[in-house]
Amino acid sequence: MDLVLIANPAAGGGRGADLAERAARLLTDGGWRVDLRFSSGPNSATVMAQEVASSQPDAVAVLGGDGTVRDVVEGLLGSPTPLAILPAGTGNDLCRTLKIPTRLEDAVRVLELGQPARVDVWLWNDRPFINVAGVGVDAEAARVANERFKWARGASSYVLALAVVLPGFEAPMLKLRLDDTTFESRVMLAAFANGRYYGGGMAIAPDADPRDELLEVIVIQEMSKAELLWQFPRLFAGKHLSHPKVHRFQAAEVDIEADRPLRATVDGELIGETPATLRLSPAGVRVFLP
Repeated sequence: MDLVLIANPAAGGGRGADLAERAARLLTDGGWRVDLRFSSGPNSATVMAQEVASSQPDAVAVLGGDGTVRDVVEGLLGSPTPLAILPAGTGNDLCRTLKIPTRLEDAVRVLELGQPARVDVWLWNDRPFINVAGVGVDAEAARVANERFKWARGASSYVLALAVVLPGFEAPMLKLRLDDTTFESRVMLAAFANGRYYGGGMAIAPDADPRDELLEVIVIQEMSKAELLWQFPRLFAGKHLSHPKVHRFQAAEVDIEADRPLRATVDGELIGETPATLRLSPAGVRVFLP
């Protein structure tokens, strides 16, 4: 059985190369013929996955965080080759939803014992995402976290970044068309969720199902910054949906307009902007699940 392992050497605070070598040994011990390849910068994992998909190995594995997983998914779209995820990033939020364990040995066992199943992939205009996309204060916090707090683990990088961003944040006016529903308001953030978690464990969309072909949309209307901080523990616990300024929708297609161009975080990477149309990719991807 042939497997290509695409690894981000910078994942896990620079431990990605060592983790990948360890993963390759574990997979080899399990009977796989492993071709280990390292990404080398923006888009390299996508190009690598496209090349790999054309050779049709029995499986592809990706070792890294949500951004690296997204890059590999983009390269595999339309391919029948199944994907195994070996989490090694800062947040590993997609794996929380898919119940893929973070311990390397256990994640490898999912590949050995699990079965590949179709997982929805969504498009932000033409860029795919598999976990969560968002605009507003969360996208700005993701930008600062990537620029200044990559060394922090899990949710701490997001919390530190939010403390930097929030004082100067101005809520944009957002107009959403969600299938046959329209919503317009000034917002603190809008999250478009295939998975349940982002930001290192924040349960932004606790009811999201990445296999139901519907996008979970969570909008937090403009509120005082003190109120947002007060609600923050509820956001992480997934208990924010009862707040009167939090709105939840489900949609098969979403159109987004804003009163100014907004950068969007797409699976933790700033590769999107408004205006945008979000729709289900017809291709999808097959992922090994427990």
